[in-house]
Amino acid sequence: GRAISARGEVLVFCAVRHRLVAVPEILIVSVEIERRSPWYVWLVVAFLLLVHFALGWTSTFAKSLTHDEILHLTGGTSYWRFDDYRLQPENGNLPQRLASLPTAWSEGVRFPDRDQDAWSTSQVMVIGDQLCHDLDNDLDAMLLSGRAMMLVLSVGLCLLVFVWSRSIFGTAGGLLSLALCALSPTVLAHGRLMTSEMCNALFLGLTVWSGWRTLTHMSVGRVLLSAACAGGLLLSKMSGPLVLPMALWLLIAQLVSRRPMTVGWRGRVRELAGLRQKLVAVAVIVPVHVAVALTIVWGAYGFRYSAFAAGGEPAPRFNFYGGTLESVSEQAGAAGAALRFVGEHQLLPEAYLYGTGVVLAAQGRLGFLAGEHAMGWWWFFPYALAIKTPLPLFGLLLAAAAAWWSLRRRRGAGASTAPLWALLIGYWVAALSTSLNSGHRHLLPTYAPMMVLAGGAAAWLFARGRAWRWLVGSLVVLYSAEAARAYPHYLAYFNQLTGRDHAHRHLVDSSLDWGQDLPGLAAWLGERASADPVHLAYFGTGRPAAFGITSEFIPVARWLPRDRTGGRMGRLGAGTYCVSATALQSVYLDVPGRWNPEYEQEYRGMQASLGAGQLTGARSLDRFSHLRAARLMAYLRQRAPDAHVGYSILIYDLTAEDVRQAQFGPPPERYADYTGAR
Repeated sequence: GRAISARGEVLVFCAVRHRLVAVPEILIVSVEIERRSPWYVWLVVAFLLLVHFALGWTSTFAKSLTHDEILHLTGGTSYWRFDDYRLQPENGNLPQRLASLPTAWSEGVRFPDRDQDAWSTSQVMVIGDQLCHDLDNDLDAMLLSGRAMMLVLSVGLCLLVFVWSRSIFGTAGGLLSLALCALSPTVLAHGRLMTSEMCNALFLGLTVWSGWRTLTHMSVGRVLLSAACAGGLLLSKMSGPLVLPMALWLLIAQLVSRRPMTVGWRGRVRELAGLRQKLVAVAVIVPVHVAVALTIVWGAYGFRYSAFAAGGEPAPRFNFYGGTLESVSEQAGAAGAALRFVGEHQLLPEAYLYGTGVVLAAQGRLGFLAGEHAMGWWWFFPYALAIKTPLPLFGLLLAAAAAWWSLRRRRGAGASTAPLWALLIGYWVAALSTSLNSGHRHLLPTYAPMMVLAGGAAAWLFARGRAWRWLVGSLVVLYSAEAARAYPHYLAYFNQLTGRDHAHRHLVDSSLDWGQDLPGLAAWLGERASADPVHLAYFGTGRPAAFGITSEFIPVARWLPRDRTGGRMGRLGAGTYCVSATALQSVYLDVPGRWNPEYEQEYRGMQASLGAGQLTGARSLDRFSHLRAARLMAYLRQRAPDAHVGYSILIYDLTAEDVRQAQFGPPPERYADYTGAR
């Protein structure tokens, strides 16, 4: 072997001449960090990053506005233009600013009139609908520019994965991890959308990575970088404080470790070996992090406590849970008292506190999983991970674990992976304890550390035995094939455990259907060229008419705008029924979940009143529309779709008899629960 010195660290490289068990020592242990890489390595890195951007960019061309993008685009534009933070405060100031930056600074984009009730009451969906559809703004340009901004963050996450993995597993491990991240259907699905997910994943990874580097070698630059990343994390999503237990874990790990902590100052390096010396260093690091992070948060809100710009309407309010910090605090559980205390002393901006309260109060939202409707499952995220992650990634993780196992007797093995485990375990503990099961997207921050750890499988590529080389190589090829199979429907990706054709039976909402396939539906209807009437139950914020889709309206969610042609749900009849997967599962109707005896009784009563001309009033008619839609969805759930568009919109060709059975036939679900005659 040969020894190489790098900043005082001695790295030993062993030649592969003996048994296979010695192989992992080459990349996992011996090459713990490479300070420099040849130019051609960076050429490969640049190529993979370019591929990632190109896949994300081109796959957006055929995708319409998704549900949450309209909220982020509208909120961020109002932040830039008016220094007002009433709209969408619960989804992170930073990603909304980044996504809307091209739109906000475009002179050709008009913002809705603020002299309206929707602005005074912070109705972001109404304001966003006007911004994107009613003011002749170029929606395609706003989408492409905003999504490009998010893809820059996605490229940054890929680069972080490479640097992190290379520091542990060497260049080969770094390139393997980078390829996994660049081709990941999950990263590509959310890295191209104007939402908070990618920003949160990037800054959580950066905060943990940079924080650990600061704890091992403290310098002014590293401390400030780590603190800045922490501030960005707090602005990325209201779940940012989840980093605190991870940071505490890493602090304790460093304090009790026998490994010294080094401090660099003016070209000199000092070693801190004792507990007391380390505690002094931590006593400096922590206050700096708090001060810098809070300064960044206050700066993002204009260094002003009030969320509402001065000189506006006399009594503006937020949109949800009573519209005030006090009212949302009452529904925020045990943390409500803390929110009120911080608000009373104005320790954080009002919009930031209110947004946090909304997230805490929303924990009891109804969700859907594998045919069930409930307020939350502990196994939601493990299930989502199992069916929406390419199976070869699990194989590579097992191969990396096998490499680690062969080194289990080596003293200190795996110490450099401590921040990865802190991130993974800390985040998963929080995920398993939450009842907010709205989508697989919330697991995005866990994919980066998983891909870094999978880089350990690269050790087997240099083994003398062919079995491991062929195994790892085959898994990489299969993983690449999965990425190719997913294009361009990354959001609707499901692995072979369920298959995409049956995905709507397992997960919906942002895990499958977020309103992204209006262009595909328009193309499908155009190719079919049928004279049959089209009935559309669309879960999204795009406008079907903008794509030339003329259809009868079927309600989907109580907060989505009505059919733009006016009126509530029209008469049902034979024709082509285009149903979003989320609509099919009746998650957000006024009558959510499976059809049941209570719904059937209410529906029959309203049906009789309607026939007698006694059903009047907007609320009653809306309620009946939702009941009728829910019964139709329950009927459709009993049959397989005739076709699909992008896997998120399901197509059913119904005859007049089918429609009659859906409206007037026996209860479509749980018929055994009913007592009446058929």
